[in-house]
Amino acid sequence: MKILVVTPYSPRGVHDHAAGDLAAPFLGHLAGKVELHVYAADDSLGGPWTAPSGATLTMHGATPLRRVSRWRHLLPYPSGLRFDWQKQHTREVLQLIELLDPDVLHIEYLQPAEVALHAQSLPVTATFHDVSQRIALGAARKASGWRAIISWRDYLATRLLEWRLVRRAQHIFVFSERDQQFLASRRGNASVVRIGVDTLASPWIPDDFATCLFAGALWRAPNQLSVEFLVREVMPHVWRRNPAVRLRIVGARPPESLRVLAGDPRVELISDVPDLDIEFARASLNLAPSMVPAGVLLKALRAMSAGAPVVLNENAAAPIAGLVDGLNAVVASTGEQFAEAIVMLLDDPDRLALLGANGRELVARNYSWVACVADYVTRFDELARVRS
Repeated sequence: MKILVVTPYSPRGVHDHAAGDLAAPFLGHLAGKVELHVYAADDSLGGPWTAPSGATLTMHGATPLRRVSRWRHLLPYPSGLRFDWQKQHTREVLQLIELLDPDVLHIEYLQPAEVALHAQSLPVTATFHDVSQRIALGAARKASGWRAIISWRDYLATRLLEWRLVRRAQHIFVFSERDQQFLASRRGNASVVRIGVDTLASPWIPDDFATCLFAGALWRAPNQLSVEFLVREVMPHVWRRNPAVRLRIVGARPPESLRVLAGDPRVELISDVPDLDIEFARASLNLAPSMVPAGVLLKALRAMSAGAPVVLNENAAAPIAGLVDGLNAVVASTGEQFAEAIVMLLDDPDRLALLGANGRELVARNYSWVACVADYVTRFDELARVRS
């Protein structure tokens, strides 16, 4: 069975957001089950690639990404997607389809959606790591002035493109029941898969019991909203009860607005670290609120896989399979509740350790690459049989 995966993010690249780095383990495990071809917009090399799993797949080189036009907001495609996926990539994939004649075309993320809309002769599947229109709606509601006009326009374009892909694809993979229900409202044929998460070799060993960590791609609007929530609505309540607590914010490409926000000496903002997993393992407490109803937060799962204790809000906790509040993580809603949880946990190292150990066990039990890839292969096989 021959599968062509089209994605913005190469499995042999290092990305500035956690989701992109799912590519290597996912595609590596998938390559052990099917004849796998991958076209990634940020990989121009091509040729065979041996994954950490030991399986080999074939990469197909892409034309390097070009500078995005400043007039992109006037074009029909969502402007933000053009940074990672451009028209020449769609043309190259359509030519590749003619050459390979794959059994199934699989789309990762929304960026390459236009490939599926043009490739009408093939069965198509797609993975929605998030429901992008909900993320775009949150950004539009936050924007003001002329940026609001652009943001609302991008939301409408994103919504249209996403629903077109849902109608075109024979199947959509999502990471939470909430996303599945949302797509089902538009008759999307979606199923929930649980992404694999490798249990981190370095267990939770905090440097102290006074450092809270938020980690995420800081150029993404949802993460910026989370940082604003923590700095403005949570930490002032924490500091009134324990002035020694520090907030460490780690992530790529923070905008100037976040640098200004992190003005208190007890707030540390770092744009680049050598190993994010070490950050999770060394923090006293990992904070992972989500201000939008997104899918599974990888920052939460990666922290839990290290045995690190985590505080979530309901948006972040709901998609995590099997999570029990107070057992595997603590769930809080308002800024005051978040602060209460932080102060309580930092005063109880034994409770922190138990919470982390239970979270680690949950991830090991429920988030396996073997099970994840088996779900994909089953669906690919069904579609390939129908086509033949």
